[in-house]
Amino acid sequence: MHKLQLVVLMMVVAVAPRAARADTVEEAAAHFRLGQQHMEAKQFDDAAREFLRAHELRPAPVLLFNIAQAYYEGGQRREAQVYYSKYLSIDTVGPGVEIAMQRLDELTKELGPLPEPETKPTIIVHKGGGRGLRIAGLSIGAAGLLTAGLGIYFGVRASNLADEVTEGSKGGSWSEALERKEQDGETAERNMYICYGVGGAAVLTGSILYYLGVRAGRTTTEVLPAPVGSTESVGLLLRGVF
Repeated sequence: MHKLQLVVLMMVVAVAPRAARADTVEEAAAHFRLGQQHMEAKQFDDAAREFLRAHELRPAPVLLFNIAQAYYEGGQRREAQVYYSKYLSIDTVGPGVEIAMQRLDELTKELGPLPEPETKPTIIVHKGGGRGLRIAGLSIGAAGLLTAGLGIYFGVRASNLADEVTEGSKGGSWSEALERKEQDGETAERNMYICYGVGGAAVLTGSILYYLGVRAGRTTTEVLPAPVGSTESVGLLLRGVF
């Protein structure tokens, strides 16, 4: 039985994914060999410890079987029952299945079935009562309205500059001053569209957050929105924790 188990482990190691670290595989094999030596020396506690370590490094069904065997031979009946059960839960055709089934049946008759795993109640803590999301929604919505207001300002400026350029170019005259006004007007018009887009998105986002805050009432949220802009660009800066 020991030689057969060693062959199976070697096969598992041989087909291990190439990405696995070679040193981990070698360490697992070393612990397995130590476990086999302890088994032959009837040092069953030491054998179980080595097989457990090998399984932590390179999980394999045969190691679960070996752990169960070590516990069984060492008189640790409940532990053996646990690991025979674990082995059979993932291997139904391996070389140790028949022995594992016989011994698991024997141990179950002797000790009774394995206890059901303890389940701990899930505790959900609700914080903030949705207040954070509502505040975030109102803040972002207000920032969106402010940004849209900047869009109106840039729109008015773009319109005024366009009128000045039109008036100044009457009669076919053109100057560097008119050129600068035309460029400023184009920049103002671009900023107007950016502000409308950012502001509209912020208002929509704020509305959604406010709705979620009212409905959920269980998320703590902290948001610090701030519109940012210059003569060249404009945007909305949001910083917070959701």
